[in-house]
Amino acid sequence: MKFLLIIIIFSFNKDSLSKAALIDTMLADKYFNKATQLFNNAQYDSSVFYLQKASDIYLALAKSVEGSAQNSPSPLVERGQGVRWKKYVECNNVLGNTFYTIAEYNKAVDHFSISAKIGLLKLGGKHLYIADAYTGLGVVYWMRRENDKALNFQKKALEIKSAFYEGDHPHIGLCYNNIGLIYNDQGDYYTALEYFNKALSIYMKHIANHQHPLFTASYNNLGLVFFNIKNYAKAIECHQKSLEIKLKTLGPDHPDLAISYNNLGDVYRIYGNYDKSLEYFHKARVLIENKIGKQHPYIALFYFNIGKVYADKRNHDEAMNYYQKALKVSVNIFGQYHPDVADTYYETGNIFAAKKELNTTLIYYQKALKSLFKEFSNNRVFINPVIPTTFESKKEREEFLKKINSLPLLLDVLESKAEAFYEKWKMSP
Repeated sequence: MKFLLIIIIFSFNKDSLSKAALIDTMLADKYFNKATQLFNNAQYDSSVFYLQKASDIYLALAKSVEGSAQNSPSPLVERGQGVRWKKYVECNNVLGNTFYTIAEYNKAVDHFSISAKIGLLKLGGKHLYIADAYTGLGVVYWMRRENDKALNFQKKALEIKSAFYEGDHPHIGLCYNNIGLIYNDQGDYYTALEYFNKALSIYMKHIANHQHPLFTASYNNLGLVFFNIKNYAKAIECHQKSLEIKLKTLGPDHPDLAISYNNLGDVYRIYGNYDKSLEYFHKARVLIENKIGKQHPYIALFYFNIGKVYADKRNHDEAMNYYQKALKVSVNIFGQYHPDVADTYYETGNIFAAKKELNTTLIYYQKALKSLFKEFSNNRVFINPVIPTTFESKKEREEFLKKINSLPLLLDVLESKAEAFYEKWKMSP
């Protein structure tokens, strides 16, 4: 039906919607479909190539139809104009998602922002493609741990989708999952669990095929929060369910399997099964390196987790080696102000604490504080960021918390720093 509609539009608008324009539309659609196929096969660079070609054609056609609409207004021209702008917005959303997948976050933000801006201008403020753009922006800012921005965009997406769909719908569930991830990162684990369970309940009710990718995401996210509340048996159960679905639907070589391997490795590390843990972490690392490359946040995460295994085994040199690898990748992608960077400094400090090299320990803890607290840059280990004990209002408290990218980690670092000073005092003559 969509192809028939295009034929009708072009046949009634000879000046602007010519045979050449129809051919261009078909070519752009072909590029877009090819890009989708390449993305599904984890051929991301090639997918970007075809998406950019499609985007350029859709934009040129949209502008051409817009010019015709101004010169010769008619309902058919206006419909043709709307179709072209929709395809252009959709294409930029998919480009944003592809750049997000390969960790080119600035480009992802650029394309999602284009989609949101053009969508608001050309499609109206309540269009689902705008909700998709907001979702994409929310996910990128979550990955950067800019959680206030992330939550704002996810709630905007939820507002649009809630107005569009009546009652529960899987797209509403997706919003709940994304919001849950933010609360999980903020340490509000039971609010996160509430959102994840709401999402899973919707999927169970409305999706007959329980091998659907939304179920893999749901089980994965539930596994994360169960890990954080120390229900490790439940965490393994959820991550195993997620992995089994991915293996059936994607095959053994798809990069989406890497995060399941990583999460299982994390639980087995806690159980003290270090060989199995390392096996999972290395499987995850190899998948991402082969399919995406070495400059990806997941690679830093895998290095970091491998380092933690060696730290638990008291192999400090090997742990330090992997922490430095993780730090190099994380700083290259995120810069110094990011909780992943702070966590790596913190765990490096813990290695030196275990070796009783307390001066070096305190230097790394101080680096961690600087990576956690936006307005704190003091290198002197005797100085801590000022944390008010009371606030005049809820708004004042919220504004203060915006300066911290991980409150739970900040409290851990401050506690460990105090313990390091206490150990120094006990060792002093």
